[in-house]
Amino acid sequence: MNFKTSHLRAKQLFLCLCVRLAYLWQNDCLAANQLFTLRNSNLSVKSNTP
Repeated sequence: MNFKTSHLRAKQLFLCLCVRLAYLWQNDCLAANQLFTLRNSNLSVKSNTP
């Protein structure tokens, strides 16, 4: 019984960690995309001005 509960707890912690990692990764991707678009817009503005 004790082993089963600890196993379930470990499973729960693992799932929580996976969700947290996925959330952080998603945020990182969004931030990277924003930076990329910002850089692209800056480059296009610079290339447009002589």
